[in-house]
Parts: sequence; structure tokens; C-alpha cells
Amino acid sequence: MHWRTVCARFGYGKVVLPSLVTPNVSQIRMPLSYKDILPAVLKSGFFSTEHEALSATVARASEWVSGVGVRVINVETVVLPNIRKVEDASQVGIRTSGEMSSHWYQIVRVWYEV
Repeated sequence: MHWRTVCARFGYGKVVLPSLVTPNVSQIRMPLSYKDILPAVLKSGFFSTEHEALSATVARASEWVSGVGVRVINVETVVLPNIRKVEDASQVGIRTSGEMSSHWYQIVRVWYEV
């Protein structure tokens, strides 16, 4: 049996992902969404900010999944520069400049079926 993968179309934090398609089966649509969980700020100072460990962020992601009861498709870590709030993580054009320091953050992204 021959299988082929169909590409996803992305937009506005939600994805419509056609599933695997066989020659004899019509396309199946699987609407997806994602939730970004940023590390919590433990202590904020003028020159530095202390964040929780990645394991604590993963634990909060697990609590969110259990509380909401979504069907998880994938969980990934994403490393992004200079994000301050969840909305910053969904920007498609994130830049860093050589003239100022950049702070990189590892976030947990949960992809789930809507």
C-alpha cells in the first residue's frame, strides 16, 4: 500500500492538517491548535531574571493537559529569543541583533486536536 504525506497549512495558531492519504481514501481533516507554556518567572531584577527549571514548565504543561482534557498530538520544546509573553512565541519574524544582548528561552509547545 502506498502512503503519501500531505503538507500542513499554518495560520493564527491553529492548523488544519490533512492526514495520511491513500489512493482509495478521501482526505481526512484534523484541526489542530497549540498551547505555549513559558517558564514562570521566579525572581525579577534589574539586570537578571530567574526562571523555573524546564522540568517545572513540563509539569505545568502536564497539569494543563490533564485539566483541559485535550487529545495531545505532539509536545515539543522550542527555543526562542527575547520573548516576554505567550503572544511573542507565535510571531513568525523573530530577530536578534548583534548590537544588544539576546535572552533565549526554552518553552513547551503542546499540539492538540481541536
